[in-house]
Amino acid sequence: MKSLRFRNTIFDRDAFDAALRTLEHATGPSESDRLTARTQVLKLAQSTLKAGKDEIRRRLTQGANGRVGVKGTTWLIDGLVIALFHHIERTCNPEGVCEAASQMTLVATGGYGRAELNPMSDIDLLFLVPEAITPTIEQVVQGLLYLLWDLKLKVGHAVRTIPECLVAAQEEIQTFTALLETRYLTGPQPLYDRFFATFSETIHPDDFAFPQAKIEERIDRFRRFDKALYINEPNIKEGPGGLRDIHTVWWISKYIHRVPLVKFLIGRGVFSEEEYRTFIESRDFLWQVRSALHFVTGRAEDRLSLQVQPLVAELLGFKNSPRQSAVSRLMRRYFFHITRIHHLTDVFIEYFEQQAHPDTTNRVLDNLFCVVGQRVNLRQPALCPIEEPLWIMQAFRWMQIEMLPLHADLHRQIIAALPFVDRRVQLDPGNNRLFLEILKGERWVARTLQAMNRARFLGRFIPEFARIVCLTQHDGYHAFTVDEHTILAVEQLRHIRMGQLTQELPYSSRIMAALERPEILYLAVLFHDIAKGRGGDHSIKGAAIARKVCQRMGLDKEGRETVAWLVRNHLLMAHTAQRRDIDDPQTVVELAQQVEHPQRLSLLLLVTVADIRAVSPKAWTSWKAQLLRNLYDFTNEALNRGVADLLDTEKRAEDKRRLVADAAVQRGFLRSQVNHYLKRFTAPYMLHYTASRIVEHMSFLLGRLEKEITVHFVQRDREEVTELWCYSADFAGLLAKLCQVLASHDISIIQAHVHTLKTGHAFNSIDVVDAATGGPIVRLNRLDKVRRDLEAALTGKEVKLPTPTQGIKKGQGSPFKVRQHITLDFETSEEHTLCEVQTHDFPGLLYTITHVISGLGLQITTAKIATYGARAIDVFYLQEAQSGLPIQSTALQEQLVTELNQALLAAAEIAGVGEAIIQASEEEEYPQ
Repeated sequence: MKSLRFRNTIFDRDAFDAALRTLEHATGPSESDRLTARTQVLKLAQSTLKAGKDEIRRRLTQGANGRVGVKGTTWLIDGLVIALFHHIERTCNPEGVCEAASQMTLVATGGYGRAELNPMSDIDLLFLVPEAITPTIEQVVQGLLYLLWDLKLKVGHAVRTIPECLVAAQEEIQTFTALLETRYLTGPQPLYDRFFATFSETIHPDDFAFPQAKIEERIDRFRRFDKALYINEPNIKEGPGGLRDIHTVWWISKYIHRVPLVKFLIGRGVFSEEEYRTFIESRDFLWQVRSALHFVTGRAEDRLSLQVQPLVAELLGFKNSPRQSAVSRLMRRYFFHITRIHHLTDVFIEYFEQQAHPDTTNRVLDNLFCVVGQRVNLRQPALCPIEEPLWIMQAFRWMQIEMLPLHADLHRQIIAALPFVDRRVQLDPGNNRLFLEILKGERWVARTLQAMNRARFLGRFIPEFARIVCLTQHDGYHAFTVDEHTILAVEQLRHIRMGQLTQELPYSSRIMAALERPEILYLAVLFHDIAKGRGGDHSIKGAAIARKVCQRMGLDKEGRETVAWLVRNHLLMAHTAQRRDIDDPQTVVELAQQVEHPQRLSLLLLVTVADIRAVSPKAWTSWKAQLLRNLYDFTNEALNRGVADLLDTEKRAEDKRRLVADAAVQRGFLRSQVNHYLKRFTAPYMLHYTASRIVEHMSFLLGRLEKEITVHFVQRDREEVTELWCYSADFAGLLAKLCQVLASHDISIIQAHVHTLKTGHAFNSIDVVDAATGGPIVRLNRLDKVRRDLEAALTGKEVKLPTPTQGIKKGQGSPFKVRQHITLDFETSEEHTLCEVQTHDFPGLLYTITHVISGLGLQITTAKIATYGARAIDVFYLQEAQSGLPIQSTALQEQLVTELNQALLAAAEIAGVGEAIIQASEEEEYPQ
């Protein structure tokens, strides 16, 4: 670590050793004296450790590179460990005699052995002994470990002889790996040299079992930490392109090539000098970010969560700019570097596999390309000049056709040619034809697009796409960057087209199979978020961009306009389904008027499904699927048969009553009994549920109608929500009371329908989920407790409700800035005023809103609850409780907005989510 500048300002070894010796000389002979001295040694070590880390942090904040964080921490820990080790040796025996001083060698292993410690990293030590452990050796080991543990250092250790090391290495690959990267610290050097020589004899470069195991570990690691490169909360160590990729290269290099450093691979033809330089540059950046991550979290953290990204960006000096936030700048740079590491690790593994399993296959594809060793490669580099890069698209098309990755040599040629990818390449008819063929391909669509993107060719061919490459979405909802989300959405379309989702997505699969021009759909999905990050409404701006790019690609006018319309309206169906009452005929009529004809509706459904399913693994749910199917059916019927029948709600309700009565009679109910029951319910109730669901309600409620309160939970197979049915006398604040009890039990409401019966009773049907898991509530004893509390609360009894445990912890704050905005809508529904609340999500949010609404004498008939990470967008259908009409008074309307804003600000402050901003955002960026 001689390259570490001014290292003594981090840790002065001579000064620390002198201070220890001073304390030793001043220590008296008694046990009390020794205990006092140990306390003084610990305080000295604590202050030295803190000062050293403070200095490293100071350097990082002033722009020092990643080597300072890693080599500085290693220098600091080395100095402390070595000095304390010798201090324990000198003081372990009151007479000053300690045979351990001449017997035991201290060795760093694992990451510590590589001299790659970050500020809070674990320390792995090997106490190497020549023979069996003696009491004195045990005393020294324990003395050092106790001191290190008291310093709050996490230490892994082993005490072994050389033969014991060899046995342990043979028994477990992780131990073998740790011993592969040892480093001498102190003690008898000849003992370490014997260990190193003996262990090296167990390494057989022609035995590929160890390297192959490390490659399999890498594959398994990607499976566990998400195979996507561009996820919004990456794991800096274990994720693709992370530090473990670098370690994999180092381990295999040391095992196969017997090289002490990766740079020696240049002369062996594995890396070029430029590739090695970028490899080290990217490694240093990851070191820098990980050191900052350790400092801001105060622990050995590897997950770059949304919570800590702003703190890391601030520590490393990233600043906001007019076009990019500090966090976006940090993460874009992060993704740039892990892409390089991931690719170069692939190059290294490709080289290794060619050496381990030579494949001399050379199959000609055309006059430019061939297959070599199960990879697409150039036949001759001279035939694909970098100054004339029209051949690049053909290379990716062959990759897709053959379902084989690109050879490292071909990838290098593409990277070299990128500066020459200009408008001539973008306008070339052959290139555009090949690109559309890639989009329409039956296999490897997403994988090919990802390869194009990671090679930075996709952003060169479509410059508008380059603006969203590695663009993070700091909202707690989207799991991927915008470009990765887009490509995953395209992949969803391919799955549907190939018939892989016919059971899960019957509507989408049927529509997709009948499409005559699937490329229209693929282009719409590829461009649906292309204007994100530009400010303003990304749907409107994206439509203009899509129209321009499609024209450049040679699409006819009808195709261009269809793509542009889909991009402009890609959120329309999702927003309607999740934020509007789709049983309200006016909702369906408005959607039908915007869509205009059935073909557009079908395309819009496919875009919506692909978009939501690509947001995150948890974004798509069965209840969202059902909402979209219902909305599609209603709208399709309106488009094909007209809206007259749809708007005649009383006739439709009466038809439903007859249908329900027939179904109930078939199940054994008396028709007179059924008709008497159904007369209690209004048209909105009859139209909201299917006939079978109404019969189910009736089966439960008949015989309980005279009870004061009836609460029931329903869990259906394959459903991701739990249904709550509540039948009671209607009263002001009923829904607010339900929300309060549910929130106290860490239960989240997904949607709620409140039906007031003609008898003055209310029937509430509420879909709920476990706030911790986002799934159904499975424990029956928990549901019983909730049911008892609900029944007690609704009968006016005093109930001691539990404190919610989910949500943001007190004092933790939120990393997200959510603009609070309340809108009253008088156009969407003729019978209701819609109140849309956008604000930060927090425990008790719904209770806060519903309590204000009921306190103003307003009745909620439908509540649509949508949560997008940190942002909640909840819509309430309101009527005046006395008149049953929309809100008539302007003063009441203003009072509602004012009181909601005040109540939400106060509740958010108590919940600790930070200060909200009461205004509409400049960009109506509804997440999807």
